[in-house]
Amino acid sequence: MNSPEQIHPALWRASQLGHAHGRTLDSGFRMLNRELPGQGWPLGQLMELLIDEPGTLECRLLLPALRQLTQGALMLVAPPYVPQVHGFSHDDSFRQRLVWVNPALLKDRLWATEQILRHRSSAAVLLWADQLRNDQLRRLHLLAQQTESLLCLIRPMSVAQTPSPAALRIAALPASYGMQVRILKRRGQAMDQHLPLYLPAHPYLSDLQHDRQPAVVQPAERVSRLLQ
Repeated sequence: MNSPEQIHPALWRASQLGHAHGRTLDSGFRMLNRELPGQGWPLGQLMELLIDEPGTLECRLLLPALRQLTQGALMLVAPPYVPQVHGFSHDDSFRQRLVWVNPALLKDRLWATEQILRHRSSAAVLLWADQLRNDQLRRLHLLAQQTESLLCLIRPMSVAQTPSPAALRIAALPASYGMQVRILKRRGQAMDQHLPLYLPAHPYLSDLQHDRQPAVVQPAERVSRLLQ
């Protein structure tokens, strides 16, 4: 009997981790990579990151991957605060590729993001948005599939139970050692446990020491409570 992936690469068994549908980008966290289809963040797909307080964790989680992108603009669409470029990297060439787009209205944020994706010249697009309709999410997902970009939509934890066409959905909360994450949706078997990720004191002062296990893992009740 043929395995599901032999029938079609987008198929997988419910008891196993699915294959990535396209290219992936190393997340910079070895423990997290082991839980992601293709061992990294999906490229050319819509990915969602759910957080409790915008502007606290998203860039620190994504920065190790963004630093690997050496070509193309890094687009920040409607971040909650004015971006501090010196906090991203000490590399001038990296900072020069950061582009801040700040439309006031949600419809303008979506329009700007769609135009960026259609242009196909950006290495990564980070969009901060709250309530989006499913058809708006599907449109972003379809446009992302025409690119090789990392498209990450940052949304509040309150939307965790709403459906989404995103290929990957991750919830993240701060912890004393960095953060804990839970994969809400991926291609493959569901992930019930919360994964601790160690972060250095400053996002670019430590080179890939992100897998050091914390001495005490904070309880995940707060994540579970928010996701109910």
